[in-house]
Amino acid sequence: MSTPIKTTKKLEIAVIVPWERKCGIATYSDYLMESLAKGDCYTATYPLPTAHFKIAYVNLAQRINRHFYDIVHIQHAPALFGGDRKGVFTLARFLEELSAKCVVTLHEVGRGKRLYKKVRNLGDIFINFKDFNFNSWYGPYLNYLFVKSLNKVKAVVVHSDSQKNILIKAGVHDDKVRVIAHGIPKVPEHNYNQAQLKQQYSLQGKFLLSTFGFVKRFKDYPTVIRALNDLPKNVVYIIAGGAQTQDDGLYLNEIRLLVKKMGLESRVLFTGFLSGEMLQQYHVMADLMVFPYKTSTASGAMAHAFAYGKAILASELPITQEINSAEPDTIKIYSDQEKLCSNILEICSSAKIQAKLEDSSLSYAKKYSFSEMARKTEDLYKEVFNHD
Repeated sequence: MSTPIKTTKKLEIAVIVPWERKCGIATYSDYLMESLAKGDCYTATYPLPTAHFKIAYVNLAQRINRHFYDIVHIQHAPALFGGDRKGVFTLARFLEELSAKCVVTLHEVGRGKRLYKKVRNLGDIFINFKDFNFNSWYGPYLNYLFVKSLNKVKAVVVHSDSQKNILIKAGVHDDKVRVIAHGIPKVPEHNYNQAQLKQQYSLQGKFLLSTFGFVKRFKDYPTVIRALNDLPKNVVYIIAGGAQTQDDGLYLNEIRLLVKKMGLESRVLFTGFLSGEMLQQYHVMADLMVFPYKTSTASGAMAHAFAYGKAILASELPITQEINSAEPDTIKIYSDQEKLCSNILEICSSAKIQAKLEDSSLSYAKKYSFSEMARKTEDLYKEVFNHD
């Protein structure tokens, strides 16, 4: 984009959010909208349809068009538009119907098998038509349509450089993709005391490892569970979240069976879905937040860990490496079960190391607040508005 022309106009922005769902993106949207409301733009919110029929998205687009907004900002994840397959077509139709300039924030990039490789044109897909097989072309065809849709919008927001690189390799234009770090929320005021809460929940004397958020297969709980046999008996693992989908429920049952098989029922606790005061209490109680992710784009759960000033231990992924690259030694990173164990032992054996990690989290939270994210988002709106 060219250098933006300065404007004194108060921009009017329609933000498309999944507020009628229980999910991390809905929480993220709450924080973002709260911060944007304090800025220079007028913002209006529109909830995404819960029924994934194209007509519902067409109707939403037509409602938005009647207000002549300067920019429409869409919060996107495949599930919010009908899934990996159907959602590609739904997004394309939605963007086609919208008349305003569009910005899209992608909350999932590179998870699973999305965005396989760059597809320049349909000929690349059908070149072996003689050997036609539905499964062999459908994935690349979806990529082609998805990338084509992204190249039609004015800007695509992601939360890390690794996400940006994935999109560019898939064919999204370099100048479209903007990296804005995931915001860190402010913790609601409370009078909770960690020691008192542990006593209240009969966990006094325990060193609590916690993994928050919906139970998903990309979260490698079994590795943490298996590590418990090599850790002191007072180390307890809390899986703080419930199942969101049927497959999540199956995975949760598999985890419960593993815990029972290993005889660790007293050392692995399942809270189910948490919200409100109980969610806050379990955050305060945690000694070490563990993120055993096999893949991740950005994590709302990790954002809350920073906000609460917790020591963080995470698997080695591009996003976690980027955090430490930007702010050295902010989090501990492990690459296998052995290093997971050694890191936990080091932290639970040294109050000094734990306190240093907690201070690092608070510093990170201050620097990468949602207020700062909203400011950068507003700057992007102004740039998009002023660009032909």
